[in-house]
Amino acid sequence: MNKGMQIGEISTLFGISVPTLRYYDKIGLLSPSREYSNGYRFYGVDDIAKLTTIVFLRTIDIPIKEIETVLDEYDLDSSLELLNSSSKKFDIKIRELKKIKKNIDNQIHHIKEFRYASKDIKIKQINRVRVGRYIKKNVKISHDTDELQLLKDFIHNPERKAMDSDWLMNSKLGYIYHNGLGGIKDFVIFSDIDRVSSDFTIPKGEFLSTLYDGIDTSNLQKAGRNVQDYATIHSIELTGLVYEIWQIDDFYSNNKDSYVTELQYPINLP
Repeated sequence: MNKGMQIGEISTLFGISVPTLRYYDKIGLLSPSREYSNGYRFYGVDDIAKLTTIVFLRTIDIPIKEIETVLDEYDLDSSLELLNSSSKKFDIKIRELKKIKKNIDNQIHHIKEFRYASKDIKIKQINRVRVGRYIKKNVKISHDTDELQLLKDFIHNPERKAMDSDWLMNSKLGYIYHNGLGGIKDFVIFSDIDRVSSDFTIPKGEFLSTLYDGIDTSNLQKAGRNVQDYATIHSIELTGLVYEIWQIDDFYSNNKDSYVTELQYPINLP
């Protein structure tokens, strides 16, 4: 007569480690039901069926501590109830994972778009309305502006509107200059996604766009002068606004030399 299956055989059959099976035995979740006078213990057919159920319940994220209760009340009605509940939970999880996957793909595309992008000045047509939040308005132009402190002040501002995590995960920090690259600027969060909690909108339209590398202020000023010269040569009217958008920053890299900033100037074409 077949005595049953030993723990090593069960481990091989189910792909479950021996320590895990011993743990199930220790907590009384699953113990070998066949024990002989020589002290050897074996798993029978009912044990194998029960372990199959346990493995399935673990795959649908039922905690170990709850499985024994589930098995004690296991019938067709409770099975259907559990499966329907689990199905709804996984629908939600799938939607969340799809959202995360889309975000990952967007970040990959963004890095590829800006990492090796040309620094040439170009007219950029943006056919969507963008929005943003003010972190700090009327920041004095300075080489040592402490953006981290501005962010901390923003977070602790009791009058701040609620902001979900997507604001930072799917948005870009930067500045709005109101009179070229001189004078006063606003520290802001730019977003391509319309949100009810936004503070301002950027109308769709045409922009003179250029990129510069790193964080050296001289690169910013040089890029700005190049745009001014380009506009003069091509008789393009600049409105005075400048959007400085941190396209690649420390969200993507610790190497400041790899940072890429875009300057967008709203324009009126002749």
